[in-house]
Amino acid sequence: MRKCDHSVFYQQSIATLKSFLHMKFHKKDLGKLKYFIGVEVNQSKNGVLLSQRKYILDLVGETGKLEAKPCNTPMIPNVHLMKDEGDPFDDPERYRRIVGKLNYLIVTRPDISFAVCIVSQFMAACMVKHWAALEQILCFLKGAPELVLLYNNH
Repeated sequence: MRKCDHSVFYQQSIATLKSFLHMKFHKKDLGKLKYFIGVEVNQSKNGVLLSQRKYILDLVGETGKLEAKPCNTPMIPNVHLMKDEGDPFDDPERYRRIVGKLNYLIVTRPDISFAVCIVSQFMAACMVKHWAALEQILCFLKGAPELVLLYNNH
């Protein structure tokens, strides 16, 4: 069996592609990707790390949870949220906006996906209890905003 080093081929291909794009579209090479639509990108020898630390901290700050105690789980265990249970939440637009931001955050934080799916079911008619569940997710995120998603090279 022979081992072939494809990295030389890829480097030449990338250089050729960059040269072609520069000639055709007069584009500028900005180097390695570091930040893209709210996602921090770090490339290492192990793979690509994606994070939304700043986005999380901004979201926690926007909702007034910077001083809140961090939570260990994104949902309180054995809590069953129901439609039309309790008092209506006074700012349903805010609820929908925060749920939308949490949906975007799932890209790099799949650990909150189930909890966000649950709270998103009540966007049409959110109650105070639903907002409390949403706050639980925010407190969980506050506890570990630096977690990253690693796409391994292997």
